[in-house]
Amino acid sequence: MNDLKYRIGLEQLLDTINFYNIGCGSILAYELMTLSCSAIGISENITFREKTSIFFRKRICYPNLNKQNSYLIDAPLWVPTNFTSRFVEIYMPFVRYNFCLIHNVFTYRKKGIYISKLLTIAEFRIWKREYNKCIDKFQRILQIEVSKGNLSLAFADRLTMRFLIKSQQIIKIDKKFEELTPQFVLTDYDRQNFNSLVILSAKKHSVKTYTLIHGSTEPPNNFVPFLADTIFAWGQRQKDLFAPYLRAQSIEIVGRPEMREEREGSIRYLELDKIPKLLIFTNPGSSDPAKYVRSCLSALRQHQVEIYLKPHPVESSMDYQRKFQHAKNLLVLDSSIPAKIAISKCDMVIIHESTVVFEVIRHHKPILFYNPLKENDIINLTKLISDFTSLPLIEEEELLSQEMNALADNREIYLNRILSQRKFVEWYIKDAGENSVESIMDICLNRKNNEQE
Repeated sequence: MNDLKYRIGLEQLLDTINFYNIGCGSILAYELMTLSCSAIGISENITFREKTSIFFRKRICYPNLNKQNSYLIDAPLWVPTNFTSRFVEIYMPFVRYNFCLIHNVFTYRKKGIYISKLLTIAEFRIWKREYNKCIDKFQRILQIEVSKGNLSLAFADRLTMRFLIKSQQIIKIDKKFEELTPQFVLTDYDRQNFNSLVILSAKKHSVKTYTLIHGSTEPPNNFVPFLADTIFAWGQRQKDLFAPYLRAQSIEIVGRPEMREEREGSIRYLELDKIPKLLIFTNPGSSDPAKYVRSCLSALRQHQVEIYLKPHPVESSMDYQRKFQHAKNLLVLDSSIPAKIAISKCDMVIIHESTVVFEVIRHHKPILFYNPLKENDIINLTKLISDFTSLPLIEEEELLSQEMNALADNREIYLNRILSQRKFVEWYIKDAGENSVESIMDICLNRKNNEQE
């Protein structure tokens, strides 16, 4: 069975059922994505300590995030995927445009527009009426798919439960759009649970919607078509990849906003008389992130090196600290620490699969691409860089150790790796700098102005 074709077909089939004038398939956009993903989504939970760290860092550095603009008129809305350091990196280039956040995270209910998950009595009556209109047909479709062997009974039950929850959220979000007249809605991932509902409700109210391509997602293995009206791509390759899967949307090449800063300094070679610092980035999409880290440590056990572990923002650094509390020369960084700070302090980086490679390359640091679990289905970007640059995609501990020695002992190899990495970025991303942000805002604002004319 073609997973992508089936997912699209099932979504379109469920979209023949309307809930509050929104297709039921689109409401379950995120859940349908997991039908062919190797990982069933990523937990959005972070520890209390990390929440506290993020909250105070934002409060001090980014005061406009603290404004509660519950009834802004004619202002752009931003839908954050989560409140981690990753969100801060994406949002900061746009901060001067005074976006109002719209979210459903109780911890940050005093920031922007908070959408409660609890219905009032009046809202519950509306939801119950609309839910009763569609649930029987919805369940019949799923029962047929289960009888054909296309869906497991457990997954069908999961879809039913998620529809019950998300349809209630639609009522709350729709009510807010009746009060607001935003210029447009922008998000960095329009298939995320809450984000997708905001995008769908905005489109229902004829509000323009835009999404920044998130991560290194590539069709067809881990990709579902976008929901927003317009998609912002990093470069021509992304546009060519996604164009065949778009419906009525347009796709614009704008570069990558997170790379707005100039490249920092000149290339800094390893000092032979000092112990090198090596940074490992984890990948929550891996089947066993802890096993990946163990393999890295095993490969480096004979090296005199300081090792730093940077968990993904959605992961708990405390979990890694517990698992590797006895590991020598290893320091687990708090997951809320911005990636660029960690990168700036290291000499080399080990990566499995992550768009953090672009920050590493901007800082002139060599990357060791390591895939010890041979998870070839989730290393799209890593494989692409390896193919383009001819840099090795390492799968064995011994080879990782050898590559580490080569980089530490030979400046020519060190320099060639950095230059090869840079050529890939120049090919893959249109540009960096403020031009990317300005291009996005020009498109958003000009289209709004043209419509008014």
